[in-house]
Amino acid sequence: MTAAEAPAGARLVVTGAAGFLGARVMAAARRAGFDALGVVRDCELGEAATGDGIEVLDWTDEQARRRLFERAAATVIVHCAGHNGRFGGAPDAAVLQAANVELTGALLDTVAALRSRPSAVGSHRAVGSGPAVVVLSSASVYGLQPPVPTPEAAPLAPVGAYAASKLAAEEVCRAAASCGLHVVIGRPFNVIGPGEPPGSVTATLTSQALLAPRGGRAAVRLRETVSVRDFVDADDVAEALVALGCAGETGAAYNICSGRGVSVAELVRRASTVWQREFDLSVAEPQAAGTVSIGDPAALLALGWRARRTLDDSLAAIAAQAEGPVVP
Repeated sequence: MTAAEAPAGARLVVTGAAGFLGARVMAAARRAGFDALGVVRDCELGEAATGDGIEVLDWTDEQARRRLFERAAATVIVHCAGHNGRFGGAPDAAVLQAANVELTGALLDTVAALRSRPSAVGSHRAVGSGPAVVVLSSASVYGLQPPVPTPEAAPLAPVGAYAASKLAAEEVCRAAASCGLHVVIGRPFNVIGPGEPPGSVTATLTSQALLAPRGGRAAVRLRETVSVRDFVDADDVAEALVALGCAGETGAAYNICSGRGVSVAELVRRASTVWQREFDLSVAEPQAAGTVSIGDPAALLALGWRARRTLDDSLAAIAAQAEGPVVP
């Protein structure tokens, strides 16, 4: 079995299954041969959450959590539910604590309670073994000036409430792993793809550039263009999370990244070519020093995962969702 292949009869449960990454994890799990079940909260319901294989869960109801996860008899759980920080409206620390830390703790408490007794539905797993739980963290835990490229062993120096909430969630995971749960942490770098939440540099560029028709000119205003980012396609991230559920080491964190750095200026140039538009670019902070964020993917590569989609692939997919296929 490779890192991206499900054992026979395996089920993968995705929390936050209606979200930007959660919906893609559902698709990636099915491609890998899993029977996939999505879990959403009432506040997450929408077109992406309709159809078979989706269940609504009140996370505050402990008994409801136990019933759902016991019935699911999951081999792997990928925990994408949470709040994406400034991309979701810059919530305060209390909101982030509840969404990113307490929700993770509730899930792991439920898994711990269920692994100590046999499943009522006859899971193929050994009693007490429990599922692998993959928790979505963020490269933001490394802070603003990490070593380049950044390995998983780099110092963790989160800046801001969102990054701090992700580090706190990781600490909950490590505590659960020390108690015998099979918990793995995924740290995506700059995720890119259609439907990306507002607030990122790519989403900001998209919202302005695609207002113009192909062959036209678009006025684009960005804060700065000198920062360097490690862009990784959302579908590649989803496949990485599934791979971690199959082969990730208990208690370990894994960078999900390409290992390649692209400046914001280069992103703009590539988008102009792929999207077939000219940009009239203005920069709000031309003197900005910028930051560099490039991950080291060696640990994940060792599990057999590869980032298969290029930046141009991601940009073409963004345009295709908005207006139909674009040939780079």
